[in-house]
Amino acid sequence: LASPDGRHASLTINQDAILSRVFLDPGVDVSLSVSPGRRLWVQLLAGSGSLSGTPIVAGDGASSETPGEHALEAGLGGLEALVFDLP
Repeated sequence: LASPDGRHASLTINQDAILSRVFLDPGVDVSLSVSPGRRLWVQLLAGSGSLSGTPIVAGDGASSETPGEHALEAGLGGLEALVFDLP
Protein backbone atom coordinates (compact mmCIF):
# COMPACT_ATOMS: atom_id res chain seq x y z
CA LEU A 1 0.00 0.00 0.00
CA ALA A 2 2.76 2.49 0.93
CA SER A 3 6.57 2.60 0.95
CA PRO A 4 9.42 5.14 0.85
CA ASP A 5 10.27 4.28 -2.78
CA GLY A 6 6.91 3.38 -4.33
CA ARG A 7 7.83 -0.30 -4.79
CA HIS A 8 5.22 -2.65 -6.25
CA ALA A 9 3.09 0.33 -7.37
CA SER A 10 2.58 1.45 -3.76
CA LEU A 11 1.94 4.99 -2.61
CA THR A 12 5.23 6.82 -2.01
CA ILE A 13 5.55 8.19 1.53
CA ASN A 14 8.38 10.22 3.06
CA GLN A 15 8.77 7.83 5.98
CA ASP A 16 10.99 4.86 6.78
CA ALA A 17 8.01 2.50 6.83
CA ILE A 18 6.32 -0.05 4.60
CA LEU A 19 2.59 -0.75 4.80
CA SER A 20 1.13 -3.87 3.17
CA ARG A 21 -2.31 -5.45 3.09
CA VAL A 22 -2.54 -9.24 3.42
CA PHE A 23 -5.45 -11.54 2.56
CA LEU A 24 -5.06 -15.19 3.60
CA ASP A 25 -7.42 -18.09 2.95
CA PRO A 26 -8.26 -20.43 5.86
CA GLY A 27 -5.22 -22.36 7.09
CA VAL A 28 -2.77 -20.51 4.83
CA ASP A 29 0.31 -18.86 6.32
CA VAL A 30 2.86 -16.33 5.17
CA SER A 31 6.33 -15.62 6.56
CA LEU A 32 6.98 -12.04 7.64
CA SER A 33 10.62 -11.03 7.96
CA VAL A 34 11.95 -8.62 10.58
CA SER A 35 15.43 -7.21 9.92
CA PRO A 36 17.71 -6.15 12.80
CA GLY A 37 16.73 -2.69 14.02
CA ARG A 38 13.22 -2.98 12.52
CA ARG A 39 9.80 -3.71 14.04
CA LEU A 40 6.78 -5.62 12.79
CA TRP A 41 3.20 -4.58 13.54
CA VAL A 42 0.19 -6.58 12.33
CA GLN A 43 -3.30 -5.08 12.64
CA LEU A 44 -5.99 -7.69 12.02
CA LEU A 45 -8.89 -6.17 10.08
CA ALA A 46 -11.06 -9.26 9.63
CA GLY A 47 -11.04 -12.93 10.54
CA SER A 48 -8.73 -14.66 12.98
CA GLY A 49 -5.37 -16.36 13.05
CA SER A 50 -2.04 -16.22 14.80
CA LEU A 51 1.28 -14.40 14.65
CA SER A 52 4.18 -16.63 15.67
CA GLY A 53 1.71 -18.87 17.51
CA THR A 54 -0.06 -16.07 19.41
CA PRO A 55 -3.81 -16.05 18.63
CA ILE A 56 -5.25 -12.83 17.16
CA VAL A 57 -8.78 -11.84 16.12
CA ALA A 58 -10.26 -8.93 14.17
CA GLY A 59 -9.39 -5.66 15.90
CA ASP A 60 -6.24 -7.04 17.53
CA GLY A 61 -2.76 -5.72 16.93
CA ALA A 62 0.38 -7.81 17.40
CA SER A 63 4.03 -6.84 17.18
CA SER A 64 7.57 -8.13 17.25
CA GLU A 65 11.00 -6.55 17.47
CA THR A 66 12.76 -9.92 17.26
CA PRO A 67 14.76 -10.25 14.03
CA GLY A 68 13.94 -13.23 11.85
CA GLU A 69 10.91 -14.87 10.32
CA HIS A 70 7.45 -14.68 11.90
CA ALA A 71 4.53 -16.80 10.68
CA LEU A 72 1.18 -15.10 10.14
CA GLU A 73 -1.37 -17.91 9.88
CA ALA A 74 -5.06 -17.61 9.00
CA GLY A 75 -7.72 -19.27 11.11
CA LEU A 76 -10.80 -21.15 9.89
CA GLY A 77 -12.41 -18.10 8.26
CA GLY A 78 -9.23 -16.67 6.73
CA LEU A 79 -7.95 -13.20 7.56
CA GLU A 80 -7.31 -9.70 6.28
CA ALA A 81 -4.55 -7.65 7.91
CA LEU A 82 -2.39 -4.57 7.59
CA VAL A 83 1.31 -5.32 8.02
CA PHE A 84 3.70 -2.52 9.01
CA ASP A 85 7.50 -2.70 8.69
CA LEU A 86 8.73 0.09 10.98
CA PRO A 87 12.08 1.47 12.20
